Amino acid sequence: MHIHRSLVALSFAIIALALMALACSGEQPDLNLDNTKQATVTPALAQIHFTSTWDEHLSGELRQGGRLEVSYDLQRLPECRGTHNGFPAWDTRATLRFSPSGTIVEGSVLAFQNDQGVPTNVAYKVPLVVEIPAGATSVELWFKNSTGAGSSCVAWDSNFNANYHYEIQPAADDPRCKQLWTKQNSDMPYATTPHCVEHHVGPQYNADHCELYVDGIGHGYMAHYGIPNRWLEAYLKVGPQHGDVRAVGMFSRARNQETGEIDPRVTFARQVSSDTWQTGLITLRSNVMRQEGFAYDIETLAFFVDVRRPNGELARLWQSRHGANYSMSDAFSLPTSMKSIPYGNIQYAHPDAAIFDAQRACR
Repeated sequence: MHIHRSLVALSFAIIALALMALACSGEQPDLNLDNTKQATVTPALAQIHFTSTWDEHLSGELRQGGRLEVSYDLQRLPECRGTHNGFPAWDTRATLRFSPSGTIVEGSVLAFQNDQGVPTNVAYKVPLVVEIPAGATSVELWFKNSTGAGSSCVAWDSNFNANYHYEIQPAADDPRCKQLWTKQNSDMPYATTPHCVEHHVGPQYNADHCELYVDGIGHGYMAHYGIPNRWLEAYLKVGPQHGDVRAVGMFSRARNQETGEIDPRVTFARQVSSDTWQTGLITLRSNVMRQEGFAYDIETLAFFVDVRRPNGELARLWQSRHGANYSMSDAFSLPTSMKSIPYGNIQYAHPDAAIFDAQRACR
């Protein structure tokens, strides 16, 4: 399909990530990720607002099987608004094309005010709501304003022929996304959001050849305005690999202090230097300003690196004591060293702590 010249430019992309199917090869950590209660998942609703100031804002989550609401300000395309016998003879329509299927959905994004059932020439925007196909990985949008009544006037909003592109994530209850989180920023305490990664994990091995080890781990505390928060942060050293590093992260099992339920979680790390990655997990969040609070006690930890081999295999290498996992006492039973931070501190594990066994072996 030929898309005409646009009225506005936009460069916006959301990294869509999809994940992991666990396969066993060698001794593995005690994951048991499915031993938690599964709530009924409500289809996700995402909204894209195309404003009169030529901004585009996405809110919510674009997920397979969810819904997408498109809100379009009619002032973006003010041309081509002809009438016929005093009645409106024009329309502004959105076109959405989902990939990889190529499914196309079209619909009007306006309605006309009426006077006792008779339409006037006063138009107002009406959101177009569409269902996101189950297998969709991205969607592109463009808009067309045209008039009839003997006129061939047509105006386009298509991001200068590039269209408006957005990535689509798997459904929230997709096994590739279950219990996966990613670190968002470096503020204390760490903020995380639900997350999927793009690769599927194949065989899994022990990281017995210095491919990965814990290089630092600390327990943080902050009480800004007297509101307490606690978190765990870990620094992982990644050695030479037979292939390309695709992800680094931490597996944890934590017990909810209120319910007693176990929450297994994978937290993906961010790279902070050429060979060091940082990950974190909030263990105490206060219930303030409509933010849901919680308190967890971490019971076990394990760490991993995902590597794409030259033959295409995606392997996960674990630092997990050959499947036994680490406990908090492995990190913090010895005297700690304290680093002061604004409104709090971080207690870092002693260099002789058991959690650094692999580090000492590799140095």
